[in-house]
Amino acid sequence: MAFILELGYTGHQKTIPNFLVSVLREYEIESSVVHENGRIVCTMREDHPRLQEAVEKMGQIVPPSIFLHGSSHRFASETPLSLPEFFETLPLGLGVCPQCQKEMTDPSSRRYYYPFTACKHCGGQYAFFQHYPYVRENTALRSIEACEACRGELSANPYRLGYPQISCGECAIPLQITENGSVETIRETAGYQSLFERSARAILEGKRVRMKTTAGYRLFTSLGGACADEVLMVVNPSRLSALLALIEEEFQALLSIERPILHAAVADEELKAKVGSSVDVQYSDDGFAFLLGRELIRLGIDAVMFRPCDETEAAEIAIDFEPDIQTQSPMRVFVNKAKSFVAEGERGSFPAYVNPAADVASFAHGLAAIREGDRMVIDQIGRFGGTETSKVMALEGEELPFTHSYLHRFDQDTASCMAVLHENGIGRSSAVCAYFDERITFLLAKKGEIIRIVPFESFRAEGLIGRIAELREGSDRLIANLKERHPVVIERLEAVESSATGLFEAAGMIMGLENPGMRALMKESLRFVGKGGLQIDTKLKDNRFDHTAFLASIISYTLADVPSSLLCYSIFESLGDYFSDILTEMKNRSKAEHIVLCGSGFANQSLFSRVERNLKNTPPVLPRSFPIGRENGVVGGIYL
Repeated sequence: MAFILELGYTGHQKTIPNFLVSVLREYEIESSVVHENGRIVCTMREDHPRLQEAVEKMGQIVPPSIFLHGSSHRFASETPLSLPEFFETLPLGLGVCPQCQKEMTDPSSRRYYYPFTACKHCGGQYAFFQHYPYVRENTALRSIEACEACRGELSANPYRLGYPQISCGECAIPLQITENGSVETIRETAGYQSLFERSARAILEGKRVRMKTTAGYRLFTSLGGACADEVLMVVNPSRLSALLALIEEEFQALLSIERPILHAAVADEELKAKVGSSVDVQYSDDGFAFLLGRELIRLGIDAVMFRPCDETEAAEIAIDFEPDIQTQSPMRVFVNKAKSFVAEGERGSFPAYVNPAADVASFAHGLAAIREGDRMVIDQIGRFGGTETSKVMALEGEELPFTHSYLHRFDQDTASCMAVLHENGIGRSSAVCAYFDERITFLLAKKGEIIRIVPFESFRAEGLIGRIAELREGSDRLIANLKERHPVVIERLEAVESSATGLFEAAGMIMGLENPGMRALMKESLRFVGKGGLQIDTKLKDNRFDHTAFLASIISYTLADVPSSLLCYSIFESLGDYFSDILTEMKNRSKAEHIVLCGSGFANQSLFSRVERNLKNTPPVLPRSFPIGRENGVVGGIYL
């Protein structure tokens, strides 16, 4: 007999399946682990004397994931006869798992306060990875020889079997701390703890701490007014729900092994006074952040601000180490009660395997999809040494470090649409698709071919005031009124005209938003706490989105002193109606089977909720685990 545990898992990475394999190998339970069709099926020998212990251990150490969705169990007649095999390991950038966190906080451990602690299933492995194949000789740790205890783990510890980046406090990567002009090198446990104690106390005193981490250089500071690229790092998980207004799904996402960034509403009034009513937030996402957080909690600090920086950023304390690191853009996730998806970012999503292989190489946004045997591997182009292929697909404008006799260029919207279709196994089906990421286009897919039905037209800032004046009868009076009574608004319009700006940046400038652009509009929309928005003019003119009517509508509401939060909320709600109406009409006319959404613009609560409500009879198809944003273009390029 066999005990079968089944988990819903839509991720393409093998992180969670490999955790299960490690547990089963630790307890020497004959079993199999299969990951396919959005499920992990773990089949275990039911009469094994340690089965109960193994299942309990799974509950303790298998981390949450944004791709895990429910579990069930049953019994079956088949009996596995051997230990399970690992899925191939890729050097991902992830959070630190519960078991490795425990090692870092155990004074008897060789890894006590050692910030590079990780196992083969967690941690910031991508930082030190240099090129394929993924072996120690191809990482920045190749010159650091593993100690005897670590070498023993490579063959005996089921969580570190063959782990290319194994190290501990005995065969450590030395750290340097610079303070008041003096540099100190630290190689032992006591020094590691002191380093994080000093850093935490400096932050408490209002000083800046620049820290090189496995996620890149970061500048940590105490709480204050968040600037455009700053993130609130909550270091005390028990305080997440008190500090932020989170639904359960958002709470779980923040604590997941992927450690994404979310944009969340602030609940705590004291915190709101320092960072505003909504903020980008992340839970401690690597060993450095975790250990710094541990010392901050001792000082009564639950959260700090950080932003990406480089090694030249001024700071009172600087933490550094010798090996060079590779960085990835952070994962950002959209979450509501019904749906969640990766909005954008490389971390956690790449490197990745895609099956089956194709005789093609695809390139987009610095990422490459290269054939490796019977599959494709996707990673930053610098990680590859080269490949042979009969066809090269590259995003329009993508710079390539080589020439090829068969080079075909593709557009982002068609590639994103194709990526979503193939990820959902409907690549040959008919579908209508909306793409929204600064630009808006509508596409029709049939039998693997994609046609752009409503193309994108670039916004022209030059001459905007004149076009508004000629928009419709009486529009000229609007401009006259602006010039006579609203000099601030007309100055903003003149600033738009004189700059090479995009449509949504122009909208933000008209409203007077700081750092105007798509992200600023999205953040401002989250500040609205009402139940319904206003109708913004979103329509087609000559089969194109009417930029002028859209901005004229925003100007009118601005003159009526409509709060910017309501106005931004209304923009996305109205866009939701716009997308729904056109997609419905396209589907009815074309008799398409599916509706597809792609582009990071859909990672907005008011817009997505509106689309989902309007299309409830034909729920839109979304990416399963690759980003909905531009990073999925390299995937779509494989199939175009």
